[in-house]
Formats: sequence, C-alpha cells, structure tokens
Amino acid sequence: MEIPYVVEARPDTGLNNGKLGIWLFLASEVMLFGALFATYIMLRVGGSTWPAGAEILDVPKATLNTMVLITSSVTMVMAWASLMRRNLGQFRLFMSATVLLGFAFMVIKYFEYTHKFHHDLFPSTSTFLAIYFTMTGLHGLHVFGGMCINAYFLGKAPGTLLTTAGLAAVYLALLGPLRWAAAEYPGFLAGLCWLLIVALPIGILITAWLLWTKNNSMEIWRTNPQLLTNRVEHAGLFWHFVDLVWIFLFPVFYLL
Repeated sequence: MEIPYVVEARPDTGLNNGKLGIWLFLASEVMLFGALFATYIMLRVGGSTWPAGAEILDVPKATLNTMVLITSSVTMVMAWASLMRRNLGQFRLFMSATVLLGFAFMVIKYFEYTHKFHHDLFPSTSTFLAIYFTMTGLHGLHVFGGMCINAYFLGKAPGTLLTTAGLAAVYLALLGPLRWAAAEYPGFLAGLCWLLIVALPIGILITAWLLWTKNNSMEIWRTNPQLLTNRVEHAGLFWHFVDLVWIFLFPVFYLL
C-alpha cells in the first residue's frame, strides 16, 4: 500500500513525513555536536594552558573551505529551486556543483590533515588536537554522507560515477594513515587496519553496484516530480546543517 503524506503535508503538523523525519534527525545531530562543543568548552576552561589555533592549524585553508561550503549551500538551494520550476537540466547542473564543492572541501581537508601528520601532530599529541581531529573528522564524515545522498539524486550514471569516485578518493586518503597504523601498532589494531585496506575496495565495488541497480531517482521524477523535489529539499536541510556546524567549528578551533 502507498505510504501517505510523502508529498502532501500532514494535517496535524503541516509537514510531510520526510520533512518531519529530517527535522527530528537534525535534532539528534544538534545534541551530538552540542555535546562535543560543550566538552571542548569544559576542557578549555579547565586546562591550565591552551594553544591558539592559528599557531597550529592552517587558517588560510580553513578560510577557503568556509567559502567552499557557503557556496555549496547556495548551489544546493538553486538545485531545489530548479526542481520547483521543473527544470531538470538546471537541477543536474547545480546539484553536480554541490557535490563537486563537497569534494573540494574534502580534498582541502586531506591536505590539511596530511600536513599535520608530516609534522608529527596526531590526536595523541595534545588534548587540543584530540578534540580537533574528533570534531572535524566527524564533520567530514557528514560532508561525505551528504555528498553521496546528493549524488544519488543525479540519476544512475552520474550518481554512480560521482559517488564511486568520492569513495575511491576517501580510500586513497585513508590508505597512508592505515598503512602507518598497521606498521606502528602490532596486534589487533594492525590486523584491523590491514583488514580495512582489503575490505574497503570491496565495499566501494558493492556500493557502485547497488547505486547502479537500485537508483530510481529519475523514474521518480518522471512519475512524481514533487516527491523528488521534496526529497532534495530534505537533503538540502541536512546539507545546510553540516555547513552551519562548520561555521561554528571554524572560529572555535582556528580563530580563538
């Protein structure tokens, strides 16, 4: 049977089920990042000394990443607005730009992380770096998840291509740290790292196959364009939330 209120709004809330669900999910995300920000504040207030972020972190790269994410929010809105106007070509253009800007953010973050590792700055180096890598790494995972969702909406061929390329890029970025950890730490951790090195390419191939066989976003567009428009709007709310989190992370870690 057909699920009700996936397109039209519910009479009791004024929202369709998808929008209600995404707002509830974002509420849980606020609690997650809110707890981490509160932890950072307590650690900083309780610490006898605390480094200035600009002395350790790369402020120009972070500033560039801020501009990249703000621009991606604009292209995300334009993608949704294109669907509202029933212009599929413009939607694909703006959504592709959103995904590519997400890739740009991840690439810049990769170079930033790599620079830290080359200078022997790891999460174990200090409390500041521990929470920095934790929060920015978690945020990066959210960016990548949003990229995969947005790529799915582009349809079978472009969505599969962009998502697979993104997963391959993440794997290449992780390959160096995984091999370093496997050589540095013996025992269970080393075995886990080698397992990930072998298992991640298999996971990428399975993901590509699922995207190619299960992606029906263009079929939804042909049969019920408003449903796809609503789904893009819900994905946009998540994307804007991820951008908003970075707006807080940037000054807290890099400027204060």
